Amino acid sequence: VASATYPEFDRELFLVDTDEVPIDQRIRVLTKDDGDDLTDDTVEKDFWTAFFGQTGKKPEALVLGRLVKTAIPPAFICGTVDETVATWELIESGSFTVTDSDSHSVSVTGLDFDGITAFSQVVPILNAALAALVAPTIVGLDDATFAEDALGRLVLSMPSGQDDTDPTISITYSGTPGTVPYLLGLTASGAGTSVEGNAIETLLESYTAVKDFTNSFYNIAVEDRTGSTYTERLALAAQVETERKQLTFVDTDAAAVNGAVSTDLQSRLDLLDYERSLVIYTEHTTDYPDAAADGKFLRAEPGTRQYGHSPLTGVYPSGSIGSEYDLSSTHRSALEDKGCNYVVQAGGSTFVHRGKVAKGIEKRLVMFRDWLESYIQVDVFNLDMNEDFVGFDEQTLGAIAGIFEKYLEEGIERKGILSYEITMPSLDDFTTAEKTSGDMVLSNVFTAVGRFEAHTFQITGSITV
Repeated sequence: VASATYPEFDRELFLVDTDEVPIDQRIRVLTKDDGDDLTDDTVEKDFWTAFFGQTGKKPEALVLGRLVKTAIPPAFICGTVDETVATWELIESGSFTVTDSDSHSVSVTGLDFDGITAFSQVVPILNAALAALVAPTIVGLDDATFAEDALGRLVLSMPSGQDDTDPTISITYSGTPGTVPYLLGLTASGAGTSVEGNAIETLLESYTAVKDFTNSFYNIAVEDRTGSTYTERLALAAQVETERKQLTFVDTDAAAVNGAVSTDLQSRLDLLDYERSLVIYTEHTTDYPDAAADGKFLRAEPGTRQYGHSPLTGVYPSGSIGSEYDLSSTHRSALEDKGCNYVVQAGGSTFVHRGKVAKGIEKRLVMFRDWLESYIQVDVFNLDMNEDFVGFDEQTLGAIAGIFEKYLEEGIERKGILSYEITMPSLDDFTTAEKTSGDMVLSNVFTAVGRFEAHTFQITGSITV
């Protein structure tokens, strides 16, 4: 049976500049069980910890997307390396040949592995032979190095400073067992992978490149959370505004808490009327309230959990006053006036206040609307694919009305809406030209009333004794 796939809403993309994501892969999908594969005390490990560290059910996945803030040199990825020490030890006068895309060729000779006792000794010998080269025709090869990447692959990388403008490199294969190329897994023509260098990219450029590898994520967070130059973040927000996704920004710039300044990130996004970008202010440049709040929010069925006022763990409140890391009253007032979110601790709970996007509507309701739209679209498509005839008739209109009712009723159960009204057209409402075109346009056929959150409570009353 032909069927479109329902989109996932519980995956986060984290754009981060890290070697944990090789540039040829661009993405690395992590689950709640993959933390041991990341290096401690790194941005990506700390983000992963906060994202999956919230109590209760965990999100499906965190997608690390490679952000390129420093140029990446060309590289060559070897094949499946033979790590048998005894085999390497037999090589006493080994060699391999490196060629580049400018038709230069350099033979690296004099490789002696006699006496090694562990495979870990192989790479230093390879690197020493490269360093011993004198003015090689492949510029920079004497500063190139072999190393294992985050995926356990042996990679020959050209030196830092090279980028996409430099020639690519490769190691010539050998079909002879016991030779250096053969043991590097380069046993036949085409073995191994040449990877082009990569220039420095903007946030938007890296995001666009990541989407060539996967579009299976709903929310996006970015490593950058400091500085008052918002050009790249605004460009990324503009792109996401055109998609059925959302962004969570963290802003640590003092302009956010200055009531006299209107050029901070939240104010700019608000002025642009963006409804897919949410800003959280914090004074702590190495804290990850976005990871914590997103991890708590995304795991729930769309519409059922509020983004703000859900207890979080492993994250500081946004200020630095006292044991509860309070913001000053002046700073809180500025953030409230601008509509910017911040983290607060009260009654033993730490949470985001309030959980609204830059435009001032709830992140939860934006997600709920995306869920409602996409699921209706999938079911209408599946109706079209699996019925022998779908056309301008009462049966088709009735079937589509049934899809609307199905998801609007579920919307009430999810606490996304309070009520709805469906007003389907009759067949007579379609003109002959509309029917002939084959395009059934159903405009404003239902209206739903949203169910909104209460973030603060002001109560007055009287007690008579």
